[in-house]
Amino acid sequence: MSFQFILVLLGILLPIILLTILIAKSIGIWHLVRASHVRMSFLGFLYNYIEMIIRQIPADLIFKLLVNATKGGAIISINVLKDFFKLIDRTVTHSIYSFNKNLHDGELLLTRISSYYIMSGNVEDLLYLILDSIKAEKEIFVKINSKIVADIEKLKFINNLLKAYRLSLNKAHQDLINIESKDEEIIKKAEDKFNSLLYLYASDILSAFKEKRIFMSKAENLKLLKHEIFENAAKALIKAHQSGLKISLDELEVYFGMNGDVEKTVDILLKTRYLGFNISLDDLEKFNVAGGDIENTLINLINAKKAGLKIELEDLEKYHLLGGNIEQVVKSLIKAHQEGMQISIVDLSEYLSQGGDVEVLVNALIKLKQENIDIKINELSEYNASGGNVHQVVLDIIKAHQSGIKLSMLQLKSFRAQGGDVEKLINVLLKSHNNELDLNITDLEKLARIGADIENAFSAFKLAKRSNIGIEKEELLELQNAGGDILTYVKAISISKRLKIEIQKEQLEADVVEGRDVLKVIFAIIYARKEGIVLSYNKAIRFDKENHDVAEVVQWAINPQVINIQPITIISQDAVTLKLNVNVTVKGIIDQYLRGSRNEVLNDRINEAAVKEVSRLKSYQEVLESLNAIAERILNRLSGKIESDEFPEMDADEINEINKKEIKLNSGSAYEIIDVNIPNIEIGKDAYSEIRKEKAEIEKIVAKTESDRRRATAIAQELEAKAKLIESEAELQKGMAHAFKNGNMNTKEYYKRKIFEDKHHENDLGEHQ
Repeated sequence: MSFQFILVLLGILLPIILLTILIAKSIGIWHLVRASHVRMSFLGFLYNYIEMIIRQIPADLIFKLLVNATKGGAIISINVLKDFFKLIDRTVTHSIYSFNKNLHDGELLLTRISSYYIMSGNVEDLLYLILDSIKAEKEIFVKINSKIVADIEKLKFINNLLKAYRLSLNKAHQDLINIESKDEEIIKKAEDKFNSLLYLYASDILSAFKEKRIFMSKAENLKLLKHEIFENAAKALIKAHQSGLKISLDELEVYFGMNGDVEKTVDILLKTRYLGFNISLDDLEKFNVAGGDIENTLINLINAKKAGLKIELEDLEKYHLLGGNIEQVVKSLIKAHQEGMQISIVDLSEYLSQGGDVEVLVNALIKLKQENIDIKINELSEYNASGGNVHQVVLDIIKAHQSGIKLSMLQLKSFRAQGGDVEKLINVLLKSHNNELDLNITDLEKLARIGADIENAFSAFKLAKRSNIGIEKEELLELQNAGGDILTYVKAISISKRLKIEIQKEQLEADVVEGRDVLKVIFAIIYARKEGIVLSYNKAIRFDKENHDVAEVVQWAINPQVINIQPITIISQDAVTLKLNVNVTVKGIIDQYLRGSRNEVLNDRINEAAVKEVSRLKSYQEVLESLNAIAERILNRLSGKIESDEFPEMDADEINEINKKEIKLNSGSAYEIIDVNIPNIEIGKDAYSEIRKEKAEIEKIVAKTESDRRRATAIAQELEAKAKLIESEAELQKGMAHAFKNGNMNTKEYYKRKIFEDKHHENDLGEHQ
């Protein structure tokens, strides 16, 4: 038998064998299809079965779904089911691929595909991340980019589950690392036990996830996920066709591609159709794209319809896009409807777009209606748009209305535009009404326009009425308009009237407008009066105008103060240096505060008097013994009260001149001298002794100078004599040379002469040394 024959035989037998296997495998499904009266021949069935196996489509599942559809009366073709599976397969594969691609290491994320959830990674990675968090002592959390209620609930379930397993693993991990034995076998058994626990936990987590339709993005069972999504979605599609709800594959492809939940959506469409809502898959598709919670929205639509409200899904979609809470707005609309109010979701959407709180607005309108106050929703919307607090203003309007004060939103809006505080305005109006004051919203608006404090103005009018000082409203408003503080003005008038302080009204108005602290001035006058000091308003306000604190001026005039005079050095008659420290107790003279002489002049007068008093005494010891007497005489001298018996060396005219001079100086002083005290005196050096020492030093220097002069003269004379000697020797040498030349001296005589001179020179040198 040739090789070619064998190949031909295999080519004939192999297809027959494969076909036989397929027939055997699919025969059960074929009987099911035939029994269900599905219009399909065996060859057609076999062709589709083989095609689905080649295209990796679950053939058994497709035929079972086709049978169910036929039994339920749904007209749906097998091609639709096949294409629908490939659509789901393609979409799920792409979604998981994109999800995994955008993941970062160690990141735990959750996403939704239809009614299923995909969590990042696989269960092994998840357990190791939990272990890492235990070692790092940090919590572990899964995140999701969604605000849909069902998604948030699923996220809570996962985080709570992971928290529980983290606690258990933490305990097991602590037991493992706390093993004290160094026996490798014991350690290996402990590690095996821990790894077995990890395996058990992995299995438990997957089971818990599967129950909640949660799959891991890198797990091996993603094929099961696709089949489950397809099966549930296909059943929903069949259910829709059985109920007469026609949904095309193209519509499903777009909707599912936008992560729509086909299973839940079909239920919603059927339910809304049953309740009379005209909602299509296209409507739900738009709502889904906007990120809306379809299931929750349907519940709210049903609640609205039951309450007699007609709300369209499109309106809720727009409201949701503005960032509104659909459940909250539906509840608010129902509440308003029950109160007999006609408020549309369009009105609330506009209010929401201005940043307003819809629930607050509806509650405010209901309260206004209950009080029979006619304020429209657009008026509150405008007030909110201008930055006003709708809730507070409505409460204030109601409070004013209950007190008989009628206010319109136009007035309040105008007042607020002037920079006024509406809440404060209404409180002031209420207090004015209760105190029977002639203050209305127009007056307060004028005050607000110039930046005045309306509560301050109310206090001024209240005090004016209580004090009965007879000031007209226009007069106070004009003063405030000029820039004066009317409360300060009224207080000043009230106090001065009660205590009989004379103040010219025109002057007080001018001082208040200038911003003078007139109340402080008046209180200073009162204080001065209690201390027996006469102080008029004109004089007191003058201090304020020259930037002096009038209260401090009065204190200065009342309370004595001690001035430390700058120390003066005096030489007594017995030439001892004395340094006197003199303290003077004075009291301010308020009339002389601005123009009177101060410390500098007083310092000079004290020092002059001290020098004269010390100079009268014969010795420094006498000065030491007479400090109190000296201080007293200084005081008498400065007061212009010296007597002739105290100064016998001066005649009466001289004493009178001194007294007159001091009295004149006192009249120009800011102080009244009360007492003089010499608390301390420092004794310095004896001046005469110092002079004698200095003289002796000078004489010593002079004597030394004279000695140096004589020595210098002697040295000069000696040098002069030596010069003459040298000159004589030169002449001698010259004569000897002449004698040699003329033969009058021979060599022997010359040397005898030389020896004689050398000895004579040595003797002179020894004497000199």
